Amino acid sequence: EDGSLLDFALYFGPMMASRLEIKYPETVDDFYFMVDDDLKGGKPIIGICDSMDALSSKQEQEKFDVRKKAAKKGPAALAKVSGDYGDGKAKKNSSSLRQLIPDLRESGSILIIICQTRDTLESFSFEKSTHAGGRALKFYAALQMWTSRVQTLKKTVRGKPRQIGITCKIKIKKNRLTGKEWDVEIPIFHSTGIDDTGGCVDYLIGEGHWKDKDGKITAEDFDFTGTREALIKKIETEELEKELRAIVAAVWEDVDKACQVKRKNRYE
Repeated sequence: EDGSLLDFALYFGPMMASRLEIKYPETVDDFYFMVDDDLKGGKPIIGICDSMDALSSKQEQEKFDVRKKAAKKGPAALAKVSGDYGDGKAKKNSSSLRQLIPDLRESGSILIIICQTRDTLESFSFEKSTHAGGRALKFYAALQMWTSRVQTLKKTVRGKPRQIGITCKIKIKKNRLTGKEWDVEIPIFHSTGIDDTGGCVDYLIGEGHWKDKDGKITAEDFDFTGTREALIKKIETEELEKELRAIVAAVWEDVDKACQVKRKNRYE
């Protein structure tokens, strides 16, 4: 989309910023050709397309030229132009992803394709939203994640509430790794980006591992009782982030085990 003006080094670190290579494909074919060239380099890559909606196609460009010429001739000529507005992306995605998957797997690479949501017009569908690019994007995906803003984070400054960030909900709709379609919520601040520490603290409170009573959090793992912000400050000041993530992983595994149904394996 060429629309991000964010400070990459600030939000994602100088190491990522120094390794980031930005390319500007115009069409779906251009994008897949670029990824294929990168995979032929022999090293694993993380490729991100932001977004599929911003990519054109030869079919779309040809239709634009046809409509443009017809429009210059007048409304009557434009009205005769075919109403088919398909952009050919679905076929391109289906064939190109099929070609790339073996190289992605063998090289240990990751390909992330971002799509904007659209309201579905299919009355028989139970899904309220869909995306551009066709069904191949989900069919070939190992993971499909849908994101949405669920809360605006605010702070009172000079007596007025000011927006300082958002809470983003990530919903797994396809999971080839474990099959589990769980949800998570992540706080994101305008000043620092993803708040990993705050998100971990909120998760442990939400799962009852740490108790929150009248705004005072009891975190026995860190021998702490106090406010959320004071706890986060302690973790970051004393560099306890690694220990925090280990606690989150352990609680997550406990929840996962509690969700398992005990049955005799069908194929023992």
